[in-house]
Amino acid sequence: MNKPINARDMLRLNQQHRHAMLPQETHDERARAEAIKAFRGKVGRLFFGGGRAIFEKEVKPAFEKAQGRALKDHHEARKELRKNGFFQTVTAMRRTGQEMMWSTVIDTVEREAPGLIAKSKELIAKGGTLTLDENVKVPAYNDACDIHVMPGGYHTDRLPDDITQGAILDRGAFIYHGGFPGKKFDAQAKSSIFWLKQHYPNFKPKRILDLGCSVGHATVALSDAFPDAEVTGIDVGAPCLRYGAARAAAYGNKVNFAQMNAEKTSFPDASFDLVYSHILFHETSLKAIPNIINECARVLKPNGMMLHADLPNINLIPDLYQRVCVNEDNYDNNEPFWMTMHDRDWAKDAADAGFADIKLTATPLLIALPAESGDPEAEERLVPGQLMFTILAGTKA
Repeated sequence: MNKPINARDMLRLNQQHRHAMLPQETHDERARAEAIKAFRGKVGRLFFGGGRAIFEKEVKPAFEKAQGRALKDHHEARKELRKNGFFQTVTAMRRTGQEMMWSTVIDTVEREAPGLIAKSKELIAKGGTLTLDENVKVPAYNDACDIHVMPGGYHTDRLPDDITQGAILDRGAFIYHGGFPGKKFDAQAKSSIFWLKQHYPNFKPKRILDLGCSVGHATVALSDAFPDAEVTGIDVGAPCLRYGAARAAAYGNKVNFAQMNAEKTSFPDASFDLVYSHILFHETSLKAIPNIINECARVLKPNGMMLHADLPNINLIPDLYQRVCVNEDNYDNNEPFWMTMHDRDWAKDAADAGFADIKLTATPLLIALPAESGDPEAEERLVPGQLMFTILAGTKA
């Protein structure tokens, strides 16, 4: 990793790699997507920068003067901020930008869907394996609302052999993040993989399970990081799995994809050396999290390891306004478990499941930037961003 990101770097973000399964936009659609990406970036700077100024100079002093005390927590701080017109406007713009983003991507995917479905079948036949199970029920915590405001969520099938939700997610998520996760959208997964290799350099897993893999961004990253391992990704969403299997094959990775619920899989006991998840917990219920950790213990081999990477724990962030910002998606982006997740004692769940050497810590969220040479084909630079991933790791006793 190199020096932290700076303002100059922010102007030189990556363009998404045009792999074989990525929907092919027209000139106007690409321009529209870039405009929305720029709009979201501008609104984000207003939210994090301008909102902070409003909070520090107006909202916070006014509350302290009226109440004779400091704001006690981020809940109270957000309640006061919601009375402010600037904050109301910026948060509404964030939500509008999210809806515009999905609308733009959906236009492209709907036109490209027949060709992408045909191409996915060709690629899957050349790749690893894809196992779907129509008896797998989508949990209520995924089905109750459209997560990320993405119409249809991860699981909605609209066509025979549908891949549209996967295609929408792959392209839309890249626009959402503005290019920071890198051309292959794997810098975030590399954050936790880097942490694992740094703390356990001699750990060489031969069988790896990726829970809640969606379209396989992290699954392919695991396959790249451990090329001698057999890697399997599971999810409840069939269209994401079809797309993910084809995408992995397009990159030349032999990865297995299967439709299962991470709370209760059909794998035999002691099947894997590493069980991994990437931003899974904040999209599951508080009841599901201990079930998932117990399932990790069941399918891990003796001395195997689980590794979960998720959002920064806002209870560990000392800055009050930043805590409000990190938690805002709970309200404006259909992330109903974003906030309650932080109140869960993951380490206790791991101990109750029988794990040892438990680590609950944080690691910098890596950002991928273009090479200094400017060559688009050169390897990206990974630099630490300002946000931190929460890491839960444990070894099977």
